[in-house]
Amino acid sequence: MPSLKAVIMEDGGDGDDKNRTTTTTTLVSLLRARSERSAEAEAKVEWVRSQLVGRGAEFETPFGRRALVYADHTATGRSLRYIEDYILKNVLPFYGNTHTEDSYVGSRTTRTTKKAARYIKRCVGAGPDDALIFCGSGATAAAKRLQEAMGVACSLPPPLRARLLAAGTLPAGGPSLADVVELPAAANGGGGVDLDALRRALGSPEYASRPMLGSFSRAATSPASVTDTRAVARVLHQHGAFACFDFAARTVEQ
Repeated sequence: MPSLKAVIMEDGGDGDDKNRTTTTTTLVSLLRARSERSAEAEAKVEWVRSQLVGRGAEFETPFGRRALVYADHTATGRSLRYIEDYILKNVLPFYGNTHTEDSYVGSRTTRTTKKAARYIKRCVGAGPDDALIFCGSGATAAAKRLQEAMGVACSLPPPLRARLLAAGTLPAGGPSLADVVELPAAANGGGGVDLDALRRALGSPEYASRPMLGSFSRAATSPASVTDTRAVARVLHQHGAFACFDFAARTVEQ
C-alpha cells in the first residue's frame, strides 16, 4: 500500500482543500481495497480449514473429553476433504497398474501419474535434468530408495565400502554399506552443519579412495535450525562427494 506522502505527491498535492479531499478519497479507496483483499484471502483460508478431516475432533483424557490439538504436521499432516473426494471419485474407481497401458485403467492411471509428476516438478522448479520419483511412504521411503539407487543399501551388514557424512537423514530404517560419520552443528548458532568440520572429514586420507555421500536436512524441528544447502553442496562437490538434502521439515524454495 502506498504511503500518505506518496499519494499526496502523486495527486500533485499543495495542501489546498481540493487536494486534501482527493487524497482522503484515494486513501479510503486504498484501505477499502486492502480490506476487501484481506477478507477474500481470509475467506479462502477459512474454506481450506473447513475441509480439514478431523477438524473439531475430541478425545477422552483422564480429565474428561477434550478438543484435539493436532501438531503432527511435519511427520504426517491432515487430509483435506476435497482432495480425498477427488481421489475417491476420479482415481480409485479407475486405479490400475502404471506399468501397462494395455487396459483402460492402466492407461488412465499412467496418464494421471505422469500429469501429477509434471505438475509437481513445475511447483518445485525442477528442470528436464531432474528426476522425480514417487516413493509412497514419505521421506523414509525416499531415503531408502536413494540408498538403493546409489548402491549403499543392503539386506545384511556387509563390509563397509562407502562413507556417509550424515546429520540424521540416512541411513534410514535398516543397515547400509555406509560408514556413518556424524558432524557437529555450526558454532554460530544459526543452524546447519559446521563447514570446517565437513571439510576436515572430506579431506581425511583414511577415506580418500572411498565414494562419499553427504546427507543433511534442509531444516530440523528439534532443535530448530536451517541448513545453507548451497554452501554445503559446494563443499561436498569440491571433494567429489554427492550432496543429498531432506526437505521433509521445510518447503522447497526457488
